[in-house]
Amino acid sequence: MSNVVGCMKKILAATFSLVLLTVWSGHYQAADAIVGHQSELKINFVISEPCSLLAFLDALSQRRHTTSWICEWYWKRRNAASRDQDRAMLASYKSVMEPEASAGTFADESGRDLDLNQKILSLAAECKNLDDLLQAVKSVLNDSDLLKLKAALQYFDPIYQELVWRPKLPLLQGQLEDYRNQAVHCKMAECLTAVKHFMNAPWPESRPFVVVLLPLPAGGKGTHGESMGRVQLVELLPDSPFRKHADVVFHEACHALWFSKKDLHAADKLFVTADGRQLPVTELYEGMATALGQGCFSVEAFGVTPPSWYADATINRYAHEVFPLYADYLNREKQIDAEFGRKAAERYFKLFPDNDSAIKETEAYFVLADKVSDLQKFKAEIYRAMPRLREMSICAPVDASESLTGFRGYRQSGGGHLAVLTSGDNLYKLVELDLTMEQIDFLGRKPGAVTLAVRNKPILFCVAPTEAAQQKLFFDSLKRSKWPSPVSFQAGQ
Repeated sequence: MSNVVGCMKKILAATFSLVLLTVWSGHYQAADAIVGHQSELKINFVISEPCSLLAFLDALSQRRHTTSWICEWYWKRRNAASRDQDRAMLASYKSVMEPEASAGTFADESGRDLDLNQKILSLAAECKNLDDLLQAVKSVLNDSDLLKLKAALQYFDPIYQELVWRPKLPLLQGQLEDYRNQAVHCKMAECLTAVKHFMNAPWPESRPFVVVLLPLPAGGKGTHGESMGRVQLVELLPDSPFRKHADVVFHEACHALWFSKKDLHAADKLFVTADGRQLPVTELYEGMATALGQGCFSVEAFGVTPPSWYADATINRYAHEVFPLYADYLNREKQIDAEFGRKAAERYFKLFPDNDSAIKETEAYFVLADKVSDLQKFKAEIYRAMPRLREMSICAPVDASESLTGFRGYRQSGGGHLAVLTSGDNLYKLVELDLTMEQIDFLGRKPGAVTLAVRNKPILFCVAPTEAAQQKLFFDSLKRSKWPSPVSFQAGQ
C-alpha cells in the first residue's frame, strides 16, 4: 500500500473566492523517525436498523444536535389518537438518554469519552436487530432503564419500519454499495492516513472506522453527522450520492482522530495567540474538521469544495479563513506544532476580535449550584441563552466531591466561563473554590450577581436566599450582550 500525503492546492482570497491549487498529490515519504511505517487506515460503511431507529428517536425527542425537520415530518403522519401515547413513550425514552443524575462517561476504545446516548448508539452500530441491541446495552443500563428503553424501542420499531426503514431499504443498500466503492476510488482512507500524520494521532491501523449510513425520508432539508470515536453516524436523504456526503464522513473521522490524542488538552492549548487568547474549542474542533473535510478532502476527491461548508456562520467563515493554513502544512508534510496553533488562533481573532466576551458566542460553560430542582428545564434555558454551547456541566451541591472534581477539571482544561449559584448562608463553602476570605466577605456584603477573578479566571456569583432567586439573577445576567468584567475591590470594601 502506498503512503500518501497530499499537497493542497486551494487558497482563499479575502472575499473567500477560491483560487485553485494542488491538493494531496505526490507520495508521502516522511522519515521513519517521524512516523515509522504508515499503514493505511480502514473505513467500514455499514447499515443498522437498531442504530437508525435510535437516531430517529433522538430527533423525535428533540435532543440537541439532531435533525429538526424530522419532527414535523413525523407528526404529520400520525393520527390524533396515537399522538399522546407517542409523546409519552418519547418522554420515557428521553428520560433514559438524558437522566436527571449524571450517568458518567464511557471511554470509547479510541479514548474518546462518550455520554450514555452516544455509547448506546455506538453499541447499536454493529447490531443486526433489537434483540442484539437490548443484549448489548445491559452493560450500561440499570434494570429500570433497560425496561424503559425496551418498551420505547418495541413501541416505535414497527412504526419506524413502516414509515422509513422498509420503504428506503432497497435504495439504502444501493447507497451502501456506492459509498464503499467511491470511498476506494477517491482514496478516502489514504487521505485520512495523511491527516493522522498531520495530527500526530495515535489511531492504530488495526482499528477501522465504522460509518453508519442512516436513512432519512424524502423532502427534508439538512442532515446530521456525529463522531463517537470509532463509530461515525451520517444521515442520508434518498437522493444523497457519495459526493454529497463524503466530506461529512471525512469531517467526522477527523474529529475521531483528534480526540484519540492522549495529550488532547495539551494539544488544544497550542491554539493560542501570542498575547494569550485561547481559540475557543468549538472553533478549534469544528474549524479543523471543516477545513480538512469540506476543504482539503473535497478538493482532493472532487476538485472543488461544496457550496456550503458548515451551517453555523461563525465556523463556516473561520474554516474558510484557516483552510490555506491547513493546506500549507499538508503540502509540506508538516505536523501540527505551536506555530500552527498560534497562526490558527490569530486568524480567528482577526475575524472575530470580540467573540470570546460575547455571551451568545460562548461554547463551554460550568455551573455550580446549591440545588437544581428541575435539571432539564434549567439546562434548556441555558441553551436558549447560549445557543452555541458545545459543552456544559451542572453540578450540585457546591461542596460535593464530584462538583469540586468537575470544577477543577474544567479549570485545568482551560474552560473560561463559570457560574456559582449559592446563598449567603453557604458562602463559607466557597473556600474550596480557591476564593480568598476577602472575596467571600465581599460577596456576603454585596449579594446579587457579581463577577470576581479567582486565580485569574472570571466567575459569575449569583448570591440570593433561594434557588429561584439565584436562577433569576443568573438568567438576567445572561441577557447581557457581553460577559461583565471582574469587580475590583479592596479588603474591607
